[in-house]
Amino acid sequence: MDLALTKQWITHWESTRLQSYDDATGTPLNPGDTPKGNPTIGVGFNLVAAGAQATIEALGLDFNAVLTGAVNITPDQVDQLLTITINSAIAGATKLVPIFDNLPDIPQMVLTDLVFNMGEPRFAQFVNTLKFINAQDWTNAANNLQQSLWFNQVGRRGRGDVAVLSGTSTPQQILAT
Repeated sequence: MDLALTKQWITHWESTRLQSYDDATGTPLNPGDTPKGNPTIGVGFNLVAAGAQATIEALGLDFNAVLTGAVNITPDQVDQLLTITINSAIAGATKLVPIFDNLPDIPQMVLTDLVFNMGEPRFAQFVNTLKFINAQDWTNAANNLQQSLWFNQVGRRGRGDVAVLSGTSTPQQILAT
């Protein structure tokens, strides 16, 4: 899989934040704030996910200071967190699609984005989509995704994933918009 393209693809949809923010509102967190959604940092790194505290501390940071927005992370730390999260998404995608390692780069990128965005448990509920993916039937997999509630919730991201999975667009065409 083209890790650089996958990072670019996911960053395109998630954006990059050096300060923790509320993923429900997009607003930066400050000490004392109570977020409505998940406190997040970097490129969609969920600070309340299992293992998040240990990951932040492994970067040499004070977890509570990062969580509350009192301390920002660096671009290098953003990249480290993104790599960790993408690797976790790849592991989840591999569980759901046993042939993942044998797929072309573009479907691997889309599957990684889907697991990154939804999480493995939620994407596991896309039984028909997964059936089409395992059969490498990209048109029906894309059509099935397009019929989902997820597709309507995520807007441009869903349209992008469907377009590149179906082969009607390339990632480069969508990233240029």
